[in-house]
Amino acid sequence: MPHRSRSTLLRPAAPPRRSAAIRLRSLVARLHRSGSVSANAAVTSAARNPLGCSPTTTSATTTSCATMQTTSGIVERIGTPPRLGRPSASQGRPPPCAATGVAVLRHSGQQETAHRPGGPARRQVPMTQHEAFGIELRRRRNAAGLSLQDLAKELNYSKGHLSKIETGAKAPTPQLARQADAVLSAGGELSRLAPAAPVGHPRQAVPAPRHETPPLPRARRSELEAATEDPAVARGLRLQFDTIRDLGKRMSPRLVQPMLHGSLVSLRDMLAAAGEAGAKRQVALMTARFVEYAGWMAQEAGRREEAVALTLESAALAELAGDPGLAAYALVRRAELAMYAGAAQQTIALAERALADPHATARVRGLAEHRLAQGYAQLGEEARCRAALERAAALLAEAEAPEPALPEETLARATVLVPPAAGRADEAASGLVVAPARGGPVVGSSTVADLDAVVTGWCLYDLGRPAEAARLLERGLAGTSPEARRARALYGVRLALAHEAAGELDRMHEVALESLDTARALGSETVRSQLRNLAWMVQRRHSHRPSRDLHVEITAALQDGVVD
Repeated sequence: MPHRSRSTLLRPAAPPRRSAAIRLRSLVARLHRSGSVSANAAVTSAARNPLGCSPTTTSATTTSCATMQTTSGIVERIGTPPRLGRPSASQGRPPPCAATGVAVLRHSGQQETAHRPGGPARRQVPMTQHEAFGIELRRRRNAAGLSLQDLAKELNYSKGHLSKIETGAKAPTPQLARQADAVLSAGGELSRLAPAAPVGHPRQAVPAPRHETPPLPRARRSELEAATEDPAVARGLRLQFDTIRDLGKRMSPRLVQPMLHGSLVSLRDMLAAAGEAGAKRQVALMTARFVEYAGWMAQEAGRREEAVALTLESAALAELAGDPGLAAYALVRRAELAMYAGAAQQTIALAERALADPHATARVRGLAEHRLAQGYAQLGEEARCRAALERAAALLAEAEAPEPALPEETLARATVLVPPAAGRADEAASGLVVAPARGGPVVGSSTVADLDAVVTGWCLYDLGRPAEAARLLERGLAGTSPEARRARALYGVRLALAHEAAGELDRMHEVALESLDTARALGSETVRSQLRNLAWMVQRRHSHRPSRDLHVEITAALQDGVVD
């Protein structure tokens, strides 16, 4: 036996540590002696609530108590309220425990539990959007008899990534939702549950640079009137329009817009000075085409509001020129702007308005069907989308059919700027013979040979069928001239997105680098938006070295303004 000193042997033993229940009873007794609570209330509270918990759940934001302890999701805070018992309405919070002043907040997963004397009452916390998506995805996968591994293989995602999405730990991308819609035949239900795609941070509208050049001189009224009556001026304006439009295929919109501005100043002055009805219609029609193209350049420069305003102006000018068909095309342009903004319902509504216009030409109606199909694709409505694509193909084929030739003597004296709906008497009196607008500027894209292929491929990607989309986009891109840089960059990035979703990563990398190189000199906001989508989608391919490098290169190009 070890030796102990006499003082150690005579020292009284330390009292044992009191249990939580003993400490609680001691606290109740002290409160009772101080008169704060009655003995019966204290005993009853201690018996019903031996841990000293408040019978009412309180919020951390409505009490001024200091945090005492956090254990297993229970946050306990002790404080001394001004008075015990039920608080007044002005206090705005439930009372703490009558015995201890302890307020307890219990967290239980997605539910916040409030313990009440009459029994537990549960208040449901709203489920997040991606949690609802995960539940529905798992339900449909089980109904289809697919394992998690099977579905992951179909969607070209890893099993672990898909598991996190099903459990709500990770938010799905819109593209994954579209692919799952197609694989599980969900009819767009999963797409509607998926969170919206981040639109990134588009560049702020860049104000027009200030130049040191003096303001443009304005012509005299007599000079303007003479210009409106000269057929050679009309042909020269048409040549100028074609030149500017050709430059717009390969140059930044910020370089093209000043050219358009100068032409529009002259055209608007000529329109104001035009006296004869025939001359006024000619100038109004040409002005409408310039304004419509200026709206497209504004869209490419990232100024959507300006693009919408110019498109509306072009429609009004087309009405003034007696060309309601061109006014219907303005609706198609507005539908396109809505489509790029992700407003599917607005896209459909505007396209249907264009289709309902009795003056719309076959080409305008074909382009409207394309916008309608893209709107339905964004909503995941595959049957309606495919039906609209079929109608578009038929209408565009009808528009490209050859028309009967006009007599050579008529064509020799004709101007191509006045539409067929314009009157004839005024032109005959002035010595002008007006030909139909068959030789006028083509509405819509004039650079893509197989427009049906690229639009159908675009739709199939949105419908979650990336492999089919890639085949059609490859075909459409192969028929597009290398000079059409804007179209090649736009549909090239879209093709890269389709290859990424289909798991063809090497081809995706090749197409994306080529498109990025083409986009550098364009400054196209439309192309930038697709590059942002590609950068976002390629992040998950971290095990593929070229994809990691591509993500770094696209991100750097977007941040440094290389593709501005």
